[in-house]
Amino acid sequence: MINSETNSKAETHRDNKFNLMIFSVFLLWFITFFSGLKAAASVWWVSEIFHHCAFVLPISTWLIYQKRHEILAEAPRPNYGALPFIILLMLIHIFGVAGDIQVFQYIGTFGILPFIAWLFIGTKACSKIIFPLFFIGFAIPVGDELIPVLQEVTADLSVFLLKFIGTPVLRENLYIEIPNGRFFIAEACSGISFLIVSFVFGNLYAYLSFQKYNKKILFLVLSFSVPIIANALRVFGIVLIGHYFGMEYATGTDHLVYGWVFYCFVLFLLIIIGEKLKDTKNNEVISSLQPIQLLVNLRLITIICFLFASATMWQLLIYQSKHYIYQSQKQPDVLRFFIAKSDNSWLPKFIGFSQEFRGRLNLESGDFIDVYWASYQQGADYELISNLNYLYRKKYWRPTESQVVVGNVLENNVLFNEITLTGAHRQRKIFYVYLLNGEVITNKFNAKLSHTLNKALFKQSSISIVAFSFPIKNLESEAEAQFKLWFSQVTLQPKVVYSNAKI
Repeated sequence: MINSETNSKAETHRDNKFNLMIFSVFLLWFITFFSGLKAAASVWWVSEIFHHCAFVLPISTWLIYQKRHEILAEAPRPNYGALPFIILLMLIHIFGVAGDIQVFQYIGTFGILPFIAWLFIGTKACSKIIFPLFFIGFAIPVGDELIPVLQEVTADLSVFLLKFIGTPVLRENLYIEIPNGRFFIAEACSGISFLIVSFVFGNLYAYLSFQKYNKKILFLVLSFSVPIIANALRVFGIVLIGHYFGMEYATGTDHLVYGWVFYCFVLFLLIIIGEKLKDTKNNEVISSLQPIQLLVNLRLITIICFLFASATMWQLLIYQSKHYIYQSQKQPDVLRFFIAKSDNSWLPKFIGFSQEFRGRLNLESGDFIDVYWASYQQGADYELISNLNYLYRKKYWRPTESQVVVGNVLENNVLFNEITLTGAHRQRKIFYVYLLNGEVITNKFNAKLSHTLNKALFKQSSISIVAFSFPIKNLESEAEAQFKLWFSQVTLQPKVVYSNAKI
């Protein structure tokens, strides 16, 4: 009797120590990846596309808890083969912090969790919870990159259906015009919110309801394709309402109500299909589990603590480096030929810059060249290469051609990015390059990579963009010819002088 009580107390004490170890590891994870969690949570809260992401971790935890007996039956033991992946994901997160690349922060923050589980309980035990660990990936708020594609697909399908039933319709880009009015397939009409939610739901439902892989794959295909088709039908129906009953019934609040009611109906339809295909599960009950010794591995704890502490310290040093501003970055010498002009007809927009210049050079022919320059010194709160910044307003301009061309600058060949824009009965060209610590870089990914790497290694790094633009009236633009001739006689390189200033 005494031995039984002693063994019970020992097991309870051992389990408590193991639970404390797990809690400590996740506390370290929370501290180390707090910036990634904070960035992701802000997107979850603000964007209706990603509200569902907030429920992913609780659902994954619940799914893992449901498999606890099967995990214990596999006698969990550490697998140190997960360590290289954990280190890699930490580096990805740190790189994301240095360059303010949020998607890298998301990947590091949530991608590391399955590998932590693999490290602690091993391959056999993890094989019992592959889907719950995979499901954690849906906490990453990505997918809005599909919006332009979905807008095009929605416009294509809805116009096809309108023509099929004989409705007079004219399409111009994302505009659908009928005799009663005009519709625009906006981002909110792309159906991205419902598509992502439906696909996440489809994955969860397939895991819970199906045993056979062919049924799982079929349901996943339905959960992805049905929302796309349904959204096109929704737009088709709204246009028909505008055509037969008037535009006032097809826009505004009713427009949104139609959408949400229709989405609920489609989701209900998916559930009905799933229930028809649902497999009967064999409830396997593990009746005689042997006591599993979940030992606290001090070596494992030491390694994990060292890795998390190192990653946290590295991030703190990166944040600290933002208190040092490398000043006295002069404008490119070429800008002295331009007269400052507050507003540019091609409307570039950059935010959070350290310095900015907008100007115009009037040519003898009567043509002109516009210039835009924005500099981001180390310590700036925003990044130059970001989806928040753009060289032209997409609402007014559409790129028709993009290429890299060779320009002659003081008898030296320099690669420029060239974009041809088309607007309302007008065209314009833009030539631009990036300047990293005075070095000319054409490719934005190379510029972003080099700039971020400098910041991650605590090196001095200032980056800027200089862009030249002018209207073109014909294929043999006189302005372009004069631009290339004039530009061959001036220098592009800025003179950069660094001085450390602690604030």
